[in-house]
Amino acid sequence: MIISTTQQIINLINASALKGKLRDVDELPGRLTDQILDRWLTTTPAIYVAFVGGREAGDYNDATFNANWVVYVVTDPNNDARVLGPDDILNVIMPLLHGANITDVGTLRASRIDNLFSIKKDKKGARVHAVTLTIPNFAFEYTMDLNALNGFVTYHAEHSMAPGEDEPAAVDNVTLDQ
Repeated sequence: MIISTTQQIINLINASALKGKLRDVDELPGRLTDQILDRWLTTTPAIYVAFVGGREAGDYNDATFNANWVVYVVTDPNNDARVLGPDDILNVIMPLLHGANITDVGTLRASRIDNLFSIKKDKKGARVHAVTLTIPNFAFEYTMDLNALNGFVTYHAEHSMAPGEDEPAAVDNVTLDQ
């Protein structure tokens, strides 16, 4: 569900008024680092989407939580009116994503926006804004198809309960009828 939601957010952005105006719209598979920021500087303006976790929602018996994604808007520091800036991009994606329905998951809610300005980033030539999107009561409803799993024929295990001994205390070897 996390991968599907991330892709649906990317698809919404790609189908918006920003289509053809951004150099990149993609997933950020890990943490935002200086190395990634350096790479982003070659592709501005761009948007990157990352799942960043969530907090428990509901009671502790449910596998539901308030899940968060961050949409990073990366632009040049140039204030030229002919260049797409962060305000231009934010004015499109905020109403686009806030309230958007994610198929089989829930409704996005824009819950925070941050200007990730720092002297270091500004000297590198980037303006980065982060829009946090929340899906309340995000649920894991995966059902495993046990018939799709291959059965094992032989199970073998060696157990040693005493540290430092070379010989196992017990050996289990079970062969199943097929």
